[in-house]
Amino acid sequence: MWPPAVAVLLVLPVVVSALSARSPPAVLQLQTAKTSAAHPLHASDEVVLWCAPDNLQITIRKAWFQRKRDKKRFDALLSANKKNATLTFPSATIGDAGEYSCELDTQHGRLTSQVHLYGVLFVLLQ
Repeated sequence: MWPPAVAVLLVLPVVVSALSARSPPAVLQLQTAKTSAAHPLHASDEVVLWCAPDNLQITIRKAWFQRKRDKKRFDALLSANKKNATLTFPSATIGDAGEYSCELDTQHGRLTSQVHLYGVLFVLLQ
């Protein structure tokens, strides 16, 4: 006769971490001046947009930013460790302000984050 069998059922919770990306807003700081389409206002400093996966274990294969207004796509520069993507506007204009999406192509799929580039105009009163 066989001894009675004991069945052990081990229930483990499934731990799932949502994959997401993060990116802060950026601000264009402009000073008042006469402007036209031929002579747009430029930011006083370069403007850098960045985004990165929330999970530090994820590496980025390819990244780009897309401006929502006109769907224009800008290739992003990856950091040496492939953990951060940046888009630099060396001489941004008020026309660069708007909402951008950051798209990160990773080994776990595509991650997306929204980035806002705000235009702030400073008026000097004399």
